[in-house]
Amino acid sequence: MKKSILFILGIMIIIISNFCGCQEDQTIENKFENINFLSEEMGVLQLVNGSFILDANKHGVVKSAEATVYFKNLLENTIDITFSIDFVDNNDTIIYNKSKTIENLPGGYTEHLGNNFYYDGENVGLVNHINIRIIDYKIKD
Repeated sequence: MKKSILFILGIMIIIISNFCGCQEDQTIENKFENINFLSEEMGVLQLVNGSFILDANKHGVVKSAEATVYFKNLLENTIDITFSIDFVDNNDTIIYNKSKTIENLPGGYTEHLGNNFYYDGENVGLVNHINIRIIDYKIKD
């Protein structure tokens, strides 16, 4: 009887400590959700993996937005490719934009290291999703 009471008391302490934790940050992570690859129809790159994270404090106020994307070169040739990533609001208004060039991406190759983008500027709370666009590409061989 005493062991049962101690066991139940222990379980209750664990449950209560989970609800009373001092967790300051919350993370909202969506894999492929809220990521729009707007240039896939070009047949040059394929988005094979990605994540979009809004990092919020305990009050739900977004402190930062982070995106990581992985591509596969759909061509048989090595390419240099420049793409942009837009952190946008519900109306597709660009809040923050960043571009990146990947040089010497081999034909058929799938990236194993992601392309990381981070924004923690003034209007980060308005960011709802990201749009990715190919700006330019050059076939190397």
